[in-house]
Amino acid sequence: MDWSLVVEGARPPLDRRPTAWNDTVDFMDIAVHVQASGFLDACTIHTLTVAHRHLAPHSMVLNTWIAPPCNPIKKRLYGFGQASKDRGWNHDVVNPRSMIHFARPYLSADDQLTAMQASLVWKKYAELRPFACVTSLKSLQLPRLLMADEKVPTTLDQHQAWLNSAALLRFDFNHGDFVRWLGGEYTNEGRDFNLEWDVIESHLKSKVLPSDLPPTKLDMAYCIQTEGVPLRGQCTTPMEATLLQNEYDNHPAVGSSLAAVEKKFAKEEWNSYHIHYLRFVYEFLPGLVINPIRCVFDKGKGRICIDCSNGPNSLGSINLYIPSPKDAIPGEEDECPAVYCQYAFDRFLHQVLRMRITRPNDPIMVHADDIEAAFR
Repeated sequence: MDWSLVVEGARPPLDRRPTAWNDTVDFMDIAVHVQASGFLDACTIHTLTVAHRHLAPHSMVLNTWIAPPCNPIKKRLYGFGQASKDRGWNHDVVNPRSMIHFARPYLSADDQLTAMQASLVWKKYAELRPFACVTSLKSLQLPRLLMADEKVPTTLDQHQAWLNSAALLRFDFNHGDFVRWLGGEYTNEGRDFNLEWDVIESHLKSKVLPSDLPPTKLDMAYCIQTEGVPLRGQCTTPMEATLLQNEYDNHPAVGSSLAAVEKKFAKEEWNSYHIHYLRFVYEFLPGLVINPIRCVFDKGKGRICIDCSNGPNSLGSINLYIPSPKDAIPGEEDECPAVYCQYAFDRFLHQVLRMRITRPNDPIMVHADDIEAAFR
């Protein structure tokens, strides 16, 4: 069989591939693709089921050899969000259910069926794996198109969640590898940072730095824009807190405005601000911190806030693990660099003045200036 014709990346490991024309391939290795092809009639499907009970339609115990859509090593070393030994996030203990992904190849089909009966997470994982094996992920890298009525979606696309979850599985649940592969808006792929910084530096040379502010750290600013944040940090969160946050769900106010919240999220997801997955996938993400959603309505408009401070367990608060610039250990300032606005405040005052001249009778709402660090 020509494995290059199979869905990109969905191929068996090297020790299971034929090495010569006369080598044979186990039918169970390709059965999932045969079933998904749509070429089998009802009689043939029944015959296969009689021949082997694990060949029944929608079987979840077939061999499903998968691999990433592309080799992730190069993108880990170069570009926005590149991997670094200076930053990492883990749980204090390993979630035993996350080992399903690695234990499955060593279990027989009957053992897998027994495990599915005992664990709902295992069953959901077994449902996702064949989908990940036979479904192309090319659409995830294509530009988003408006619907026929040229309106953005108002509900989250369940198929998109399946595609995202399948891609994450193909990358062995390494979220960084998946996002780097997505590229595009997620990694500022189309921006020429070097050209932008030539312009920034040329403007700064013509300005005099205020005497009460420290020297501008252009090298750090360039790293933040081209690599992401934090630049440095090793954080460990309690697995217990993550489980409690998942059970808690969102703040109660979200339940009474669920349609409005979903509409807001659907728009932002369509604009590539979020990536949404099937819920059970959180079990496989090491170091994941779950924050509840808060929804506030003011003057008829809803505002969604990801609450990084409050929840059922204070140990699950992301803010607990972000060091304040005031508490930074000498030599570790990169974990959460301090931010100085320089000329931003003057520009803000000019903007307020222009708004008042343009609309002299309209109220102007000014949010609290609480951005003191460059972590987010």
